[in-house]
Amino acid sequence: LGLAAVAVCALAQEPGSIKQKDGVLEAKSTDVVFELTDSSFESDSFPEFVESGRVKLSDILMELKSLRTQLEMHQTQTTQSFEGVADDIDSLNSTQMAMKLRVDEDLADVEDSVEILSSFSANLTLDNCDKVVGVSDDGTLKCDTDKDTIYTEDEDKWQRRVTDCPADSILQSVDKTGKPTCIKRAVEKCEDGTAASGIDKDGKAICTKVYTAPTPALSTYVHWGRRGCWAGSRTLFSGWLGGGRYTHRGSGVNPLCMRPNAQQTGSDIDNGNNDGALIYRTEWEWRDGSLNERGNNYDYTDAQEMHDDDVGCGMCQADVQTTRMFPGKMSCPAGWKQLYWGYLSGEYHRHQRSPKWTCLDHEPNPANGNDRNNQNGGLWYTTEVHSSPGGAVYYDYWDTNNNGFNVGDEQAPGQGYRRYHELMCTVCGKEQDLFNKPVKTFIQYGKKACTKGNTLYSGWLATGHYTHRGSGSSYLCMPPNPEYFNGVTEKHFHRWSNSRSILYQVEYQTSSNKIPGIRSVHDRDASCAVCEAEANDVKMMPGVITCPKGTTQQYQGWLMAERYNHQHNTEWVCVDQKPEEVLGSQTRDHNGGLLYPTELHTFPAGNAGVSGYNRRSITCSVCAIDAPKSSIVTRWGRKECKGAKGLKSELYKGFMANGHYTHLGSGSDYLCLPLKAEYRSGDSTSTRSEAILYATEYKDQGNQAGSALTKVNNWEVPCAVCEVEYRDVNMIPGRNDCPAGYDVIYAGWVMAERYNHNHGATYECVDGAMEGFGQSGSQNKGSRLYASETEGIRNNYGAWQGYYHNREVRCAVCGLKWD
Repeated sequence: LGLAAVAVCALAQEPGSIKQKDGVLEAKSTDVVFELTDSSFESDSFPEFVESGRVKLSDILMELKSLRTQLEMHQTQTTQSFEGVADDIDSLNSTQMAMKLRVDEDLADVEDSVEILSSFSANLTLDNCDKVVGVSDDGTLKCDTDKDTIYTEDEDKWQRRVTDCPADSILQSVDKTGKPTCIKRAVEKCEDGTAASGIDKDGKAICTKVYTAPTPALSTYVHWGRRGCWAGSRTLFSGWLGGGRYTHRGSGVNPLCMRPNAQQTGSDIDNGNNDGALIYRTEWEWRDGSLNERGNNYDYTDAQEMHDDDVGCGMCQADVQTTRMFPGKMSCPAGWKQLYWGYLSGEYHRHQRSPKWTCLDHEPNPANGNDRNNQNGGLWYTTEVHSSPGGAVYYDYWDTNNNGFNVGDEQAPGQGYRRYHELMCTVCGKEQDLFNKPVKTFIQYGKKACTKGNTLYSGWLATGHYTHRGSGSSYLCMPPNPEYFNGVTEKHFHRWSNSRSILYQVEYQTSSNKIPGIRSVHDRDASCAVCEAEANDVKMMPGVITCPKGTTQQYQGWLMAERYNHQHNTEWVCVDQKPEEVLGSQTRDHNGGLLYPTELHTFPAGNAGVSGYNRRSITCSVCAIDAPKSSIVTRWGRKECKGAKGLKSELYKGFMANGHYTHLGSGSDYLCLPLKAEYRSGDSTSTRSEAILYATEYKDQGNQAGSALTKVNNWEVPCAVCEVEYRDVNMIPGRNDCPAGYDVIYAGWVMAERYNHNHGATYECVDGAMEGFGQSGSQNKGSRLYASETEGIRNNYGAWQGYYHNREVRCAVCGLKWD
């Protein structure tokens, strides 16, 4: 085989094959394109490699070596064919020698080609050669300095020319004439918390998350039932648990850890008895509950002795990524650290108030300055389950004759829960992993597994009975296989429902609604999943099916709560658009806790740019912040985020909404509804929803909040949802400053619904520079917002930890710094 010339033609982008044209062998490679010419070369002696017509040099070299091996084999076979032939030996020897000489010559040619190609492969570079016209004997390129010359097929060869792309572009491919295809480089910057790791085929930057979370992790939580924190956590301050009175339907439902040394003096404080929203001290009510019934055999006698004591609390920091309360459990999931454990607590089910269920430490101590007087403000009782999916729960009774238990004839316990047994709870912190990835948890309501992220557990939804005004307002995702306290014997659990706070399974109520996909689960038990998202914060955003820029959607669905005219009010939750029933669900109508779709009935006066609601069932999305060093905060009382400390971006503007002040049911949380509602294509414009939202108005009972509230009286309340650069965000009542290590994002006044109204709401921190929204003096008479006062402090006499009777409460929204 004679190889007359080797010439480099151009860069190529794809592998190919070798082709012959007019006695010219053309080969193309991902590194170079070269040609082999030989007038005696036969087309079938050199195989094609790939269809595209291009081949790597290494492939040519390999093929030549293979050819050499074949020739050597041919030589051996030729020699062997002549052995044993006796006739005409001289003639055969002559013929053999002639054929051997021809083979040796061919082998020599192959060896020469291999040597040239090896040198060529070793020395070939294109760095300093704009146009290639040949290859020298040592394999280096022969370059032409005339950049305007384009070589064609003259003299049995042709040369392709590669033209550089502009500075703002990158080379994508080159055609056979040497013309390049260039694409624009990405000009947009990656979002904060990400960096460009490459460019895609369209020239856009490929952005990858950059995890820069500091070591160690740090998160804030409240330790309920003790003045301080367990070992391993740091106590920021010791406070007392504040909330509404057990006989009041209104005020706030969320427990407050009241910071000591309150700022309740000054010219902007009104000392009058304005009676808007009220905050009372909260006491343990365990003497009539099961903990007291255990007698001398009960190991933790402190719980009995705490009856009528003021519940203490501690604001704590722990070296964890995030924290979560797990109901029904005494231990934490894998990868989580226990911060404390205790008893799930709420209000007596026949009382008027329905707070959020809270985990009170199993070894409690009272607030500093506790006077042990029976103030009867807020009251806390232990909690038990009365119904769960899978049929009637475990039913047994106390047999006084043999001092033991007899098991009734009812079905086995659903999901492992026992009736008349106090529910436990634990508060856990997610430990930091090796990659410093941020973690935040959320509940995906209506699904047995998380659409995105890790599923911590699949559970069933529980809350108070729809006819009970008391118990608790939260929807809890109850895990399977609950854990009960084994520190005492079974006989010390009192079985006569003296745990006055009661949980029931939750059912979907969707038969009268026209929303596609949810009517089929009517009367089915609602499922839920507790999820871990790779994000620093997750927030439910009502009224939208898409998430704002800078956030990632975890799932979308329908906003749901209890029916507006039922006795029990709950919280507003986002139920997946395709809800599922829990395993073991039955078709019969248990009517414990209930879930109804939601619609908006009143807009801000003059509409104020609000659109899209039109009494249709409201959508929702659960969104996770993308940036690893960001949290989400709602700024109540302001039209925009501008001016908030640590502000990174404004996610959306909106208006405040909640249930009607005369309605016992619906949800209790104040929501920031976006100005424009979003719906999926094909959603019905005529739906029937029975949980109802109304726009919220300011209400002034006097010269309150430094006269700021007087100026906006009867105006609707604006809000803005903001991205801020903090580890976590907490509303801290009592002062307008924050503990060391925290920034004041904004400060203002604690506000909620009026104490004697039928509807319970949440205590929120409303900006001290509050603005009005809509039109003045509208008096829509929907949802309302009043300044909060502390009530019954020291039997109405003197100060206690800086708090006075009938004085308004300041607040600060505090962001935990990264450094």
